[in-house]
Amino acid sequence: RRERLPQGVRYILCSDLKRARATAEIYAKRFGVEVIVEPRLREPSLGRFEGMTKDKIFSEFADLFARLGKLPQEERMRTAYFDGLEPPLDTSTRAEAAASRAASLLGGDGGAPTQ
Repeated sequence: RRERLPQGVRYILCSDLKRARATAEIYAKRFGVEVIVEPRLREPSLGRFEGMTKDKIFSEFADLFARLGKLPQEERMRTAYFDGLEPPLDTSTRAEAAASRAASLLGGDGGAPTQ
């Protein structure tokens, strides 16, 4: 029995990272669909948190979380935890745009890719 994707699915969206594209290509070949690279699906960098456990993060960066905890919610969502890090609101907005694109590929436009 051959595995199938749900009816109407003709694309696999993946981030622009090499490993994501490689995995998408494997499945695209298996299911006979097209890969569409969507850079907005790229995972956010964790910066200095990369590779650390939650407990270690909270113990080593207690001052950061104390400072962030004092900010109003709106400001906290717009604040990057470290220089060069994407603020949480930007990550959310980017992910929502990627999800909208994915939805449009399944929508009433015949499944034509949109930019």
